[in-house]
Amino acid sequence: MLFIPLFAALLVGYLWMRSRQKKAIMAPSAPPFTIEVGGDGVTLRKGASMKAWMRWEDIRAVRSFKLDCYAYDLICFAVESRAEGAGFLVNEEHPQFDELVGAFEARLPGFDGEWFQKVAFPAFETCETVVYRSASP
Repeated sequence: MLFIPLFAALLVGYLWMRSRQKKAIMAPSAPPFTIEVGGDGVTLRKGASMKAWMRWEDIRAVRSFKLDCYAYDLICFAVESRAEGAGFLVNEEHPQFDELVGAFEARLPGFDGEWFQKVAFPAFETCETVVYRSASP
């Protein structure tokens, strides 16, 4: 008799999770900020206002890692600036992620072009990797 309430609880949990997934897929939200890649650096904007600006030469390090989201992994980049406490975090679901990665590969000398293989595999592991570190402190 314990089987029926347990099955019902599992079914309700599954249906609830499935409805949340459908809502997330059906109504994608706008990213919290936009990324503008330029010849002199990266600008982060929220709406029309500028939130942060970082020159290419001010980027101290870029780390890539994965977050385990139970059924899939989410690849992230953490960008660290020379300015104390400055930096930002962006993940692969951001619509401008690929543009930012391309800019990193083009503008940051020594950026590890093999970063994806190092971070993506094995699955469900964090695989934190420093993909760029500035030569000057």
